[in-house]
Amino acid sequence: FRNVNTPVCARISELLLHLQNKNSRACKEFYNALETNDAQIYRSLPSKYLARSVGVNMDTYNREKYLLNDRGNLF
Repeated sequence: FRNVNTPVCARISELLLHLQNKNSRACKEFYNALETNDAQIYRSLPSKYLARSVGVNMDTYNREKYLLNDRGNLF
């Protein structure tokens, strides 16, 4: 992944394989650098896309929370 003569897509693939053998801090640094240097690619990552599309409807979540707790603090 450090050879600049290798195509970028191959280098990124090799880098990700390399990072999988490292700790989670190394992966976080990679994603932080990606977000800083190319936000468009960062936002198009499958994990980021799914998080935006699925989302949580907080109104429904809060309503269900209160419905479960309508009996007070004793069950």
